[in-house]
Amino acid sequence: MLRQATLTDLVVTVPVPAALAREPALLAAFVDHRLIVRLGTVENQVLLHGSADQHIQGLLTLDGLRHAKSAGNLADDLAAVATDVEEAGGSCDGIVAHPRVYWQLVSTGLLERLTAAGVRVSRTRMISPDQMLFGDFRAAVTLLDPAESALALRRADDPARTHVLEARASIGLAVHLPQHFVLLTS
Repeated sequence: MLRQATLTDLVVTVPVPAALAREPALLAAFVDHRLIVRLGTVENQVLLHGSADQHIQGLLTLDGLRHAKSAGNLADDLAAVATDVEEAGGSCDGIVAHPRVYWQLVSTGLLERLTAAGVRVSRTRMISPDQMLFGDFRAAVTLLDPAESALALRRADDPARTHVLEARASIGLAVHLPQHFVLLTS
């Protein structure tokens, strides 16, 4: 299943403290550590939950996303759901998990074993602690990045702030094989 993928614009703005607008080196660090991080956070939110304009559906709400219920044992759940991805023809190369689950994987040694098997585990608070998304991220979806982005430093409308930084980027998500994703819920 491949439906037409369209791009969506992501926009974030951050007020700039007045002193930073006059210090190029500090402003550059502020852009790197504050604005770009915020844009990446918005991008991750859209990829998981979808965009407001509905151009990106979001991996957690894909049409054709398969669901599994936890059996109560993390190691057994990992093996069973990864196998489900592969039985649909994919290769389970990634898992998205809440930090609580990620650190449980670390403490039990399961993360090291997943890494050795070629499975990358990404942690984010953008997924519920009782969910894990398993999938073939390399083959089932394509991130569309037309390399259209912009940074702007603008005068602020708010008299308390002198400037506002704006970052803008376009992205899309082409879904080729939604059946190669399984959402595990406990």
